[in-house]
Amino acid sequence: MESSEHPSPFTSPRARASSDEEERRVSPAVDVVAGEELREAVQDVAGSLEQLYRLVGTYVSRKANDRPYAVLGVAAGAGFVLGGGLASHLTRVLLSQAGRLALISGARSMADSTDRRRDFTRTSNNERSSS
Repeated sequence: MESSEHPSPFTSPRARASSDEEERRVSPAVDVVAGEELREAVQDVAGSLEQLYRLVGTYVSRKANDRPYAVLGVAAGAGFVLGGGLASHLTRVLLSQAGRLALISGARSMADSTDRRRDFTRTSNNERSSS
């Protein structure tokens, strides 16, 4: 007998219907066993979720005590994203401005480090020539 979960594509609808009828005749005993197994599985999952919930709660409360502003920032960011804030025009403007500021800051940092290297090289050359 073929399983109704994976019927063959070559099985006729009439043959599938007769196999479904056979399963229905056997199903009351199977339903009781399957129902018990399902209930146990649901209880296991519920217990695991409860344990996970407690562990996450403990972790978050420790982090909130250690670094409250970081946790507040993460919560605000998550709320912003879940609230659909990433798709707004304001977000595009803010991200573009932040990107520009980062580029300007990076360019200044590179220029400063280049100037320091140039000054160091000049100082080193002057010390050598005066010796």
